[in-house]
Amino acid sequence: MDPNFDILIFMLVLAGLFMTGSVPLILQKIPPNRWYGARTPSTLSDSRIWYTVNRFAGIAYFVVGLVLLLAALTMHFILGFVFNPWAMAFGSVAVFVVANAAAKLVVWLYGKRL
Repeated sequence: MDPNFDILIFMLVLAGLFMTGSVPLILQKIPPNRWYGARTPSTLSDSRIWYTVNRFAGIAYFVVGLVLLLAALTMHFILGFVFNPWAMAFGSVAVFVVANAAAKLVVWLYGKRL
């Protein structure tokens, strides 16, 4: 089996998890808790702030899922023929780390603004 295909499948599953996991936050279905969502002292102390910040976080993480999806498809179908499996794995990890860090920073800054 093609190792690049394995990386594609892993990235597609990861993108799906991000996108699926963000939907309850976007729909404001998750009450304040210590396990799931953007947990800061201010979000845990005020449910209005919790729902506002976590809706924004859900949108941010849905975008992360889209970025992972597009990166996986681009790396596999457009660049896959020139990438060896190690380059595909490194590129996938780099996209994941950068997108995730950017989302966390944006959510944190949004939460600080409230």
